[in-house]
Amino acid sequence: RLSQNGSNSTVGCPQVCAMAAGFACRGREAGITEAGLRREDRMSARILIVEDSSLEAMYLRELLTGLGYEVAGSFPSGEEAIEYCAASTPDLVLMDIMLKGGLDGVETGKIIHERFRTPVIYVTALTDGKVMERARITHAYGYLVKPFQERELHNTIEMALYNNAVTARLQDSEERFRALVENINDVIFTIDTKGVISYISPVVERMVGYPPAEVTGQSFIRFIHPEDVSRITKSFMESMAGRPTSREFRIVAAGGRVVYVRTSGRLNFENGVITCLLYTSPSPRDS
Repeated sequence: RLSQNGSNSTVGCPQVCAMAAGFACRGREAGITEAGLRREDRMSARILIVEDSSLEAMYLRELLTGLGYEVAGSFPSGEEAIEYCAASTPDLVLMDIMLKGGLDGVETGKIIHERFRTPVIYVTALTDGKVMERARITHAYGYLVKPFQERELHNTIEMALYNNAVTARLQDSEERFRALVENINDVIFTIDTKGVISYISPVVERMVGYPPAEVTGQSFIRFIHPEDVSRITKSFMESMAGRPTSREFRIVAAGGRVVYVRTSGRLNFENGVITCLLYTSPSPRDS
C-alpha cells in the first residue's frame, strides 16, 4: 500500500543519483537552466502509469493530478504500455516492477526507453540488489521504493524531466554540429598525444580516397609523404607545446597519389586531444 508517510532520505539508488548530478552539470555547461526547463518542458508533462494494482494506480493518479501533471493513461501490463507509447508517446513513465503479462517492469522500461527515448521511473516495493542493478542498466531516471512521500515523488519526476530535456537538447546540438562537420569541404580530425587519429570527418574519402574507418585508429604519420615526416612530426610536438602554426605537406593518398594539403594555424589542444582543420593547398609546392 502506498503511503504519504515516510523518511526524507534521498530517492533512488546511488548510481541514479550520480547520473542525475552528471546530467545537471552537462546542462549547465550547455547553458540550460533548471528554471527555464521547468517553464518550457515540465509544466504540462503527460505521465503514463504502468501498475498492475488498480488501487495503487488510482492512488498514483490522484497524487499526479494533485501535483499538476496530466495522467496520460494507466495500464497493468508492459505490452499495453508499449502499445500506447507507440501511438502516443508520454513525457514520462512511472513503472512498477511486477506487472501482468509476459514482461516485467524492467523489460518494459528498457523497451520504452530504447524505442521512444521516454524517461522511466521505477516504482516498486522490491529492494533486491539484482533488481535494482537490472533497472540501472536500462538508463532509469529514478527509483522510488514504496512507501514514499508525495514530495519524493514530485522531486524525482522533476529531476527526471529536467535530465531528459537536457539530454535531448545536447543530442540535438551534437547532431547539428556533426551534420555541419560532415558537409563542409575541409577535413576536421582529432589526434591524441601519441599521434593516433581518433576522429576524421567523412570528406577525407573525397580528398584522399580513404574512408574514415581506414584512417581512425592509425598514426597520422602513416599517411604523410616520407620526405615530410620529420618536419611534420616536429610541428606536431610544437602544437602540443602550445605553438601551433600552419603547415603545408604532402599526403600519400589511395593508389599512391600525392595530395598537397595545409593545416590550419589555429589548433585546439584540450584534454590530451588536438583538433585540427585540414584542407587542400590551392597552390601545391614542395616545402
